[in-house]
Amino acid sequence: RCLSDWSSDVCSSDLDFALALTYRGRLYAAERAAHEALGRKSKKFAIDLRNIGLIEYLKGNYAIAERLFRHSMLQFAGEGREDEHEIFAHARAALNLMAFGKERQAESLALRGVELAHQRSLERPLSIALHALGAVQLRLGLFAEAEGTLSDAVRRARAIEYPTAEIDAVIELAALWEKTGRTQQAREAVEDIMDSIDRGPFGVAKARACNLLASLSLATGDSAKATEHAICAFEAAWGDGPPYSYAAGVDAAKQLLEKVQCKPPNLAGPPDSPPFEKAPLYLKIVSESQ
Repeated sequence: RCLSDWSSDVCSSDLDFALALTYRGRLYAAERAAHEALGRKSKKFAIDLRNIGLIEYLKGNYAIAERLFRHSMLQFAGEGREDEHEIFAHARAALNLMAFGKERQAESLALRGVELAHQRSLERPLSIALHALGAVQLRLGLFAEAEGTLSDAVRRARAIEYPTAEIDAVIELAALWEKTGRTQQAREAVEDIMDSIDRGPFGVAKARACNLLASLSLATGDSAKATEHAICAFEAAWGDGPPYSYAAGVDAAKQLLEKVQCKPPNLAGPPDSPPFEKAPLYLKIVSESQ
């Protein structure tokens, strides 16, 4: 059931199957698999909550994702786990808090993830936590700090051949270079990782990369290229169709297409499949947040 061979964290089990589908941008299938995995468990469900939190974050349901990530991290502590999965949860929770407008809380959470990775000498989650920290620093306008953090994330991810983290960090670093006027450097960085993105395939990352390329093309007055990249981003972010799309990617692509006076492609909606049953624990957590 492993979808690809680019990362050892995406094989063999239902929860890993859900994670692989999430990276691909197949959020309907990912959410269904994650709920099926969670529904079968009465204990040790921290990873499943984290995976569903990641899916809700990508769908733009930041308040729900925040609650799921919080429960996941509490469960990790209760299970006494000291592996990479807990640090991954800290990093993704930090990105969600940033999207939710809680940058300072996000910074604290990302720093905690970096600290845990250093304490446990875990390079894979360290590169992911550094990406999250750099993204928050960029949002806060701490450009010098963000560049150092993100460059460290890229270096570490490349050293251990971990494309999941490398791609995310390179895209964030290129976004920083765009903001600081280094457009050529930003474009070359993104173009250099497009083959890796397509090989994954990393649907969510492709949406982010293509949106950035569209923005860079627009800034240089190349409307044709901007349109091409924005359509690419829209299609990649669309995934299984709303509400199972990468929401931030779709919104960014729509804004770029509007600037070049191009209508978004008319794509299919969610798969014509019967609704799946949400896990009882998920429903309990969501009801508590309302």
